Parts: sequence; structure tokens; C-alpha cells
Amino acid sequence: MLHRTTTPSFNESIAGIHLGMTSAEVTAVIGASPQMVNLSPYVNTYGWYYPDLRIAVTFDADTVDRILLLQGSRAVLARSGLNCMNEPYEFARAYHLKSVPKINYDDRYSDSGNYAIGGEEYLSFGNRMECIMLSKYWN
Repeated sequence: MLHRTTTPSFNESIAGIHLGMTSAEVTAVIGASPQMVNLSPYVNTYGWYYPDLRIAVTFDADTVDRILLLQGSRAVLARSGLNCMNEPYEFARAYHLKSVPKINYDDRYSDSGNYAIGGEEYLSFGNRMECIMLSKYWN
């Protein structure tokens, strides 16, 4: 993670949450997390899960490092208005990606890769579009 600045810059957000926010800022925007859950197979860590919004947030040193938008959520990526209901080509068009995201539709989980969307932020997609992850991590 980059060092915190007075106002961290961000390119994209979900439900008012963006990368670089503190846990206190997340709580101020959408409330305290009702559940701390294991987010496997999406990521190998625990995070705050908001079942009403169908989003999850993970932290590194009290700073949001990932936001997961799960299938069935009415929330969207703020800049594009897209979520798990959209097709991969729509993400390629909205974010000017070099290629259309490859989504696996079989039973084994595999990473679709990361797609740079600007501002050192990346999107990655779960099997069958079960989740979209916004992060600052390339791998």
C-alpha cells in the first residue's frame, strides 16, 4: 500500500467506499460491519461483509485494500455503473481495457487476471462473474 495522504486519490468506488479509506471512514459511510467472514475463494483473508449490500471490504493496516462486489448486489462501480450482471465486454469498453476480461464458467476456481482501470487500481473477476474485486494489487 502507498503511504496515506491527507486525501487519498481514487479512481473508482463501490457504495461510497474507495481504496485507501480507513475502517472508521467505512463505518461512517455504510456502518459497522455486521459480519467478519472468511472471503475464500475470492481472496485468502477475512474481511467485513455487508449482506444487505452484498459487498465485502478487506483492510491492510486499517486501510481498505480490496472491495468485493458480489453477485446479486444492487451496488455498482460508481464510475461505470457496472456490476456482476454486466458482460465482460462492457467492462472492456467502460474502462478502455486492452482486452475483454476472460471469465471462467466451469466448476474449478481460477483467477481471471487483473485489469488496470487507472489510478493504480485493478479489477479482477471471479468464476461465472460471482464477484468483481477492486484492488491496488496487480497479482
